[in-house]
Amino acid sequence: MESFISLTVEELTVLLSTADFPEEARTLIQERLNTEDVRIFEAVFQAAVNQLRVKKIWNVEKERQGVNPIDAKVMDFITMLATSEFMIRATNQKKNNTLVLHYLSLDSWLYQHIEDGVIHEFAFVEKKEIPTLLNEFYSVDFAENSESKSFRLTDEQFDSLKNPENELTIRNQVQSSSGETQAFTHFMKALSQNDYKLDNISVFSIDKERQLYLENLVFFCHTDGETWLASYDNSHEKSVSIKKVRGEAWKDNIEGILDFSYDLLYNRN
Repeated sequence: MESFISLTVEELTVLLSTADFPEEARTLIQERLNTEDVRIFEAVFQAAVNQLRVKKIWNVEKERQGVNPIDAKVMDFITMLATSEFMIRATNQKKNNTLVLHYLSLDSWLYQHIEDGVIHEFAFVEKKEIPTLLNEFYSVDFAENSESKSFRLTDEQFDSLKNPENELTIRNQVQSSSGETQAFTHFMKALSQNDYKLDNISVFSIDKERQLYLENLVFFCHTDGETWLASYDNSHEKSVSIKKVRGEAWKDNIEGILDFSYDLLYNRN
């Protein structure tokens, strides 16, 4: 995979704004700066423009003439990014990184790797590369002969585990049969080692008004050679199934998410 362009969040904001995608730009920079101060926005904007000039992306002469100053190739890329109608988003809490795959066509996707919420690296990738990219993004190690464990929770119980103070209450509600209490204990140990944060891979469709619709979501936790996978089944009273999985099950999980995404796209096209 060859990187097409690397941008700071401020540079990307300027490009989106100049390319007439103001809402996308506003959302991006407000998350970064967490302020409504216009003077701060203006200062950040000008500093980013100067950086884009150094990178030969921003043409000052065109700007003076009132013409779009963005390099034509970069302008095409920004348009593709801002108008994609489907994306797969993966989070990595330990590294504070995010990977987003934007749909372009059935075989072509735009890869966006976000480091520390600041550096955005982009590349064009093929459909066949996606499973490898997702696995490399997490670099999951699996302990040999790891014993499988599982338990179930309601949606409300699962959400409440974000607060460690709820652990004892939930533990008392978990079924004691079939080793579920033991599985819950092991899971909570793994969760605490990850500061009670779960990674996830989510699938979104995007309408013409740029409204996002969550189509699929899987949570998981990696620690010490263990991987816990949480999936939803609304047909069950306790809709969240949490399992410690082996390498093959993790591979199946990645492929299942992608198959789900491809099915949606093929049906739409």
